[in-house]
Amino acid sequence: MSSEKPYEHDPMTSVFSPVRDAWLAFRHSSNAAMILDLDSPTWTVLEINDAFQEATLQNREHLIGKGLFEIFQENDETSRDYGYIEIAHALEAATAGQRMVLPLQRYDIPDPETAGAFVERYWQLTSSPVWNAAGEVVALLHEAQDVTVRERSMAEQSRHSAAADEQNRRLAAQAEELQRASRELQERKKEAETQRERAENILETMADAQYVLDSEFRFVSLNTAMARAVNLSREQLIGQSLWKLFPGIGDTERYYREAAAGTAAHFVHEYSDGRLTISAEVDVYPSTGGGVAVFWRDITARVDAEARLRESETQLRTMVDALPTLAWTARADGYIDWYNEQWYIYTGSRREDMEGWGWQSVHDPARLSAVMAEWTRCIDSGAKFEMTFPLLGGDGKFRPFLTRVAPLHNADGAVVRWFGTNTNIEHEHAARRLAEEANESKTTFLATMSHELRTPLNAIGGYLDLLLMELRGPLNDMQRTDLERIRRSHQRLSGLINDVLHFAKIDSGHTAFEITSVDIGAAIRQVEEVVSLQCTAKDLACDFELPQSRILVSADGDRLGQILLNLLTNAVKYTPPGGSIVTTCDTINGDAVVRIADTGDGIAEAQLQTIFDPFVQVGRRLNAPGEGVGLGLSISRALAEGMNGSLSVESQVGKGSVFTLTLPLAQSSR
Repeated sequence: MSSEKPYEHDPMTSVFSPVRDAWLAFRHSSNAAMILDLDSPTWTVLEINDAFQEATLQNREHLIGKGLFEIFQENDETSRDYGYIEIAHALEAATAGQRMVLPLQRYDIPDPETAGAFVERYWQLTSSPVWNAAGEVVALLHEAQDVTVRERSMAEQSRHSAAADEQNRRLAAQAEELQRASRELQERKKEAETQRERAENILETMADAQYVLDSEFRFVSLNTAMARAVNLSREQLIGQSLWKLFPGIGDTERYYREAAAGTAAHFVHEYSDGRLTISAEVDVYPSTGGGVAVFWRDITARVDAEARLRESETQLRTMVDALPTLAWTARADGYIDWYNEQWYIYTGSRREDMEGWGWQSVHDPARLSAVMAEWTRCIDSGAKFEMTFPLLGGDGKFRPFLTRVAPLHNADGAVVRWFGTNTNIEHEHAARRLAEEANESKTTFLATMSHELRTPLNAIGGYLDLLLMELRGPLNDMQRTDLERIRRSHQRLSGLINDVLHFAKIDSGHTAFEITSVDIGAAIRQVEEVVSLQCTAKDLACDFELPQSRILVSADGDRLGQILLNLLTNAVKYTPPGGSIVTTCDTINGDAVVRIADTGDGIAEAQLQTIFDPFVQVGRRLNAPGEGVGLGLSISRALAEGMNGSLSVESQVGKGSVFTLTLPLAQSSR
């Protein structure tokens, strides 16, 4: 050993030169060990002992001078355990002077016999500082004790123990399963008995009759409803043959025999004992031992009701046949299953041609798709159908018909049928055309008369102005007074003619609107200047409550001013002296709302629906001077609606009226 050169690197000299025995102990230790440099994170290998070479199956020349983690790389198995991170932490701690023992570490070594393969190994790792004489850590001693044999032995013992535990567990589970099965069997027996008792109780409380027959069709059991239905006791029925007790039902024997053979049967039977007739609905099912179980329901009342219903339906169809209009019924899915006689008389069709969807043949092809779309929508939603379209008559001519179809619902609200009518409105269309032509003539007449009246009226106004300017000579006071009276009558007549002309334009749809953003507060203030003088002259309190900020509406400024002036002058006209008029303006839900409230006589409820009609005045008197022709409110509402607004009224007799004008806000005010 004295001839051995223990190291060739200066770091090793500093490690082992003080104590030779330490070097010998390192070289000949049974634990695999290596000396590592302090150059974290490389941890260069300075020296390894023989045990390390044997344990890792690697040569000293392959390891010396290389980094620890460069030499020993992790595979998929070892990287799932502690891996390099734990080893690096231990080395860092050893560098600081601590001896670190790591938890059991799996680290596989290359298989010398198979390239690329690894041999499973388990190691107990220890990292310790190596001190020099000055008390400085100069290197690290990293030992690895191979505990693979111990671990495999412990794992084998653990597997045997686990197998024994698994066997014991299985035996215990089997015993528990047997106990559970026994308990379940007892519970099922108990439940079956309970179910049997419950079934007997249910059958006993049933309103329908129930009985069981054996293979010879003798009564085995029955409920109270059955005994009551045949007016016999259980004792009189049990053991007796069905056919002997009730010979009148012999024609149903085949159903009982089919059920006894395994095929359930359902039938309706009418039985008479000579005094009364009973209708029954019977269900027969196979039972144990070749017998049958029977459920018997008395449906006599239902059969009678259905007969009465059929009779009523026949009577109803007879009456509908007599109607002058076309009528029909359809199933819930829209399939038409009946037409009245008027349908066939008008269309000249046959029943076999019309049933179902044959009605399409008498429709105008240009309108059929729209009719089908609407009819399909109503069928899907259950909504009422109403539409006007032409139908082809037997004479080859199309005539307009108003068609209405109503759904018929059951107790649950589901549609079960449809009832439809087609009413010929050819005469109504003709009458409407005549009315429209008459209205057009009226409008033309009013416009013509208004223009014709204005011509001489303008001449009267011109000569009146000449006289008042004394161009025809001086006037005395009486003459001037008379001429002023003529001027006022002229102005009033001009206003009436203008109203009639304006109404004629609106009625004919010739009124044009120039919609812009209008400050409704400014429009009210312009009218205020005129109305305030009228209120003062009549001793009325006139209050205008307007908002501080501007409210812009989408409207025609001139039309808006005309509406406001008309409403306020009306309020002045119908409010007695000493009363008051209040005008307010606000915004509600994207609209500007102007309210004009007065304390006048009010309007009766019966007249509220007509005051906006043309030529209508509340309490109009033929001898009352100064009244118009009743067009002001009609024109005002038409103008409001022409600007996408509305005009309405609320009133109480003796308390006054409130007229409300609503106009949409301009976009900038929303």
